[in-house]
Amino acid sequence: VIVGSAIVKEIEKNAGKKDLVIFGLHSPALAMAVILVLLGLIGRTIAAFSAQDRLAAGLLLPYATWTCYATYLNAGFLWLNPG
Repeated sequence: VIVGSAIVKEIEKNAGKKDLVIFGLHSPALAMAVILVLLGLIGRTIAAFSAQDRLAAGLLLPYATWTCYATYLNAGFLWLNPG
């Protein structure tokens, strides 16, 4: 149940909210906040999966890595485009 609720929460956070903030609202700073929340949820999901099945947790690592890369790109955009 914990694993299922963790993945559902993560999918809900990721399902368009990040894209809405980045592309719809044109707010990279708010997008950074959304991405950081998403990273936290991914971490919690990996931890919950790890308690049940280490392979399942390991299969989420590329997703976490990709999200870290997106965070890095967004941080660079913020740094290069202040204000």
